[in-house]
Amino acid sequence: MSKFDPIRKKVKKKKNEIHFVYIILFIVSITIGGFYINYKTNTYERELENIIQNYQEKSLTLGETLFTTLKSNEKYKHYFNSLPFGNPLDTIIIESVYGWRNHPINGIIKFHKGVDLQSKKDNLVFTSGDGEVIFCGWKQGYGKTIMIKHKLDYITLYAHLNNIIIKEGDIVNKGDMIAMSGNTGKSTGPHLHYEIRINNKSVDPVDYLELNTDFSDF
Repeated sequence: MSKFDPIRKKVKKKKNEIHFVYIILFIVSITIGGFYINYKTNTYERELENIIQNYQEKSLTLGETLFTTLKSNEKYKHYFNSLPFGNPLDTIIIESVYGWRNHPINGIIKFHKGVDLQSKKDNLVFTSGDGEVIFCGWKQGYGKTIMIKHKLDYITLYAHLNNIIIKEGDIVNKGDMIAMSGNTGKSTGPHLHYEIRINNKSVDPVDYLELNTDFSDF
């Protein structure tokens, strides 16, 4: 045994203690950083949810208000793609608007919860924002339908589809191809029925579709 062995053991022990302290500090910093990021994210989400709540009864301006908020505040910018500000079709021509109307099949006055967009059979349908597919299948009246959940309790619905090319549980990004348009369900001809809901309450999609013309800053 060397006379330097006790010294080496002490130095080694000290190094191990220092390494242990560094590891603890690293873990603490990561944990605090994670809490801070989550706190800021939750704060931003609450602020945006308050905006939505304040404009819930003014759905004609809600989309424009959110668009302006996202565009003018750097801290909200990462929410942009997670909200339905994209177009579900390459070309947007509205055949039937949101609101009360005579139902085209039975003639009964009924509230139309979305817009009907002109489309031929098998035109490509795209998701209007990042989200999770929460429904794929047949829905009474809607025919073959897709529902996608986005940030801030937004849901988009795409109906009367011919073919669905995604499945429930899929994570999709804005602009992803999700289906082909069709004429399934209660429909007088090929078109895309498109809805936007917040907390399961429908809002006018036109407010969001019209804003899709100026995305140059994103």
